[in-house]
Amino acid sequence: MSTTINFDDGLRSYDLNGDSSRIIMFNPTDFAIATRFDIAIKEIEKYKAKNILADGDIINETSVAVSDLDTFIKKQIDFILGNPVSDVVFGNVSPMSPVGGVPLYERFLDAVSPIITAEIEKENKEVSKRISKYTSAVKGLK
Repeated sequence: MSTTINFDDGLRSYDLNGDSSRIIMFNPTDFAIATRFDIAIKEIEKYKAKNILADGDIINETSVAVSDLDTFIKKQIDFILGNPVSDVVFGNVSPMSPVGGVPLYERFLDAVSPIITAEIEKENKEVSKRISKYTSAVKGLK
């Protein structure tokens, strides 16, 4: 029998578009999320450069090519957030599907980015408060 270790690992739950049956979890304050975000965006851009024309048409519009592109983008989204969220986010809809002229995956990333930024700023304030408790004690010794 194992013993459970309980601690706050930073994972937060978010429902998508007010639909409580579509919940994703990720740690918005994960230090590595910004790095993964940059890596994934570069990888998506490289993949798109090889497979998508300037007008947005897919070079090889076979169902296999489109499916490969969808799978690639979904894997990058999961990589960014460190959790398998893409199936909940996109369901059976292609992440390349345009909504108002913008691919769905970009709309999702545009919605997630401010959450990450706000949570990181909030955590940085908490860290600063905790550190200042110790630095002010050291300053008082001088």
